[in-house]
Amino acid sequence: MEYDVTPERQAYLDAHGYTILTACPGSGKTTSIVKKLLAVSRYCEEHYGRHTGFACLSFTNKACAELKQKYREMHDERLVFPNEVLTIDSFIMQYVVLPFWYLCDACKKKPMVVNEEEILERIYYNNIQIKGKWQQYPVMELRQYAKLIYSKKPSLISIEMTGFKWNHKVVINANEEAYCKAAIIYRLSEGFITSGDALWMACYILKHHQEVSKALVARFPYIIVDEAQDNSELHFEFFRLLKSAGLQNLEYIGDICQSIYGFNNARPKLLQALMAEEGWNVLPLSECRRSNQRIIDLYCKLKPNDVPAITSHGVEDSGIPIVVYKYDDSNVRDIIRDFYQVCDD
Repeated sequence: MEYDVTPERQAYLDAHGYTILTACPGSGKTTSIVKKLLAVSRYCEEHYGRHTGFACLSFTNKACAELKQKYREMHDERLVFPNEVLTIDSFIMQYVVLPFWYLCDACKKKPMVVNEEEILERIYYNNIQIKGKWQQYPVMELRQYAKLIYSKKPSLISIEMTGFKWNHKVVINANEEAYCKAAIIYRLSEGFITSGDALWMACYILKHHQEVSKALVARFPYIIVDEAQDNSELHFEFFRLLKSAGLQNLEYIGDICQSIYGFNNARPKLLQALMAEEGWNVLPLSECRRSNQRIIDLYCKLKPNDVPAITSHGVEDSGIPIVVYKYDDSNVRDIIRDFYQVCDD
């Protein structure tokens, strides 16, 4: 696999410590990460020992599979121990929650992740036979919140750093807060957790048991977080706790303009705030290999002014006009038909 080393890319390849890489669309971000990983594995072995490696984390299994495949193509070898390419959820479960769940006071059984709303909802009810008929009642721990449990499903409750959310909305009513707390405590005690619960548990464990944080940092002295613009507040807290425990190499890679998980608590503004903090080496990848400059200039009208300017790199401009579609429910099919016709032409 060919890799064009430009000054921007070389600056990232050479960077260690605390780095934020802002990568525009089409900049070759994934390929640059893969290019660097081989050197990072050798860096870990040389500076921290043969038992140590990097953890390269992303949000989806598909993204992780792409990283592994490109690594094999570029370096002609597989990613193996002691290095890991995992989703953030898998990393948290494998290295914090499953081995140390008992350090979370609310968790009374080895946890199992259940994200399906329909399945999660069932744990909050008991089936009781009355006069030959089976009827469903809330578990005893939530019986006092009988009115709330039917209007606000407990399966949609999540726990955050400073409180609770129901269906991604902050809960401020005192009675509803008590209900949310009881629901979370009950499902943790029964060993059923969501991915969000697992993240909160991981932060709780790292915060109250620094020996776990330090052991994790000793095992993974270099952590790369891909698609960092989609981190939630708890994600940033998790990595902050590792940094406080001695993590010396942490990279956030992303683009605040490309956040797509706002519905799932993504906080791109927190990444933007980190970029202004002292101690972080902020580097750009601003050369787009996907679009010509006219398309880029149109896109740049929509991005914040403090995001680095984007330039087209090696893309020939064939002079084809840019087409902008305005759509509503009545013309979607017409637009798709016209789009295909434009492409054919």
